[in-house]
Amino acid sequence: MNNSSKKSHNLGFTSVPGAALVASLFLAIAGIFGLSINNNDDTRLILEPTSSSITKGDIFTTQLILESSIPVNAVQAEIKIDSNLLEVVNVNYENSALDLWINEPTYKSENNVIVFAGGITRPDGFTGQEKILTLTLKAKEVGDSTIEILNGSVLKHDGSGTNANARIVNADYKIRNPEFISSHNTEETKSLSAKYGTDLNGDGKFNLTDISLFFNRLLGN
Repeated sequence: MNNSSKKSHNLGFTSVPGAALVASLFLAIAGIFGLSINNNDDTRLILEPTSSSITKGDIFTTQLILESSIPVNAVQAEIKIDSNLLEVVNVNYENSALDLWINEPTYKSENNVIVFAGGITRPDGFTGQEKILTLTLKAKEVGDSTIEILNGSVLKHDGSGTNANARIVNADYKIRNPEFISSHNTEETKSLSAKYGTDLNGDGKFNLTDISLFFNRLLGN
């Protein structure tokens, strides 16, 4: 019998070149377990810091970062702000990775979103990690707040404007009550003062050294 007419009965597959068989099995497994064939982590839009604990009344900054290991040249997104807990003080896009704006970053108070769309004119596109804009915000009320990137889109520098499937990383903030922090520290101070007194180094007077020792003990060092 001609060997070329024989069929393999292993696992019920007909004879298939090894590389093609491995590829077929990988695709099947990826489909079953929902694995992504393309590495979407090559490109990300990130709000940094991604998490933080702040105090009511604090003014702080958050940066939108573009990160990509493949060349890209256009970005658009909306940044959703929880206006019940946060107030937008300023939106700064100086020294941005984007240098050609279709829509300059603008805060839309009616929707509580910052919208923008822009491009990158670098001949080889953008790779690396740079900021797109910086938000200055004020913590208005106590609570848990998330700043979200909505409708984010990053396009490849490939001559076709292919979607880079950027991964989105939002920012979570825990806003605390300053009265709670103050009262907690006050109780700690009273306790330590009663325990150690004011002349902590025993030199018969209260000076900067005593203050240093006090805070060292307050922080548990």
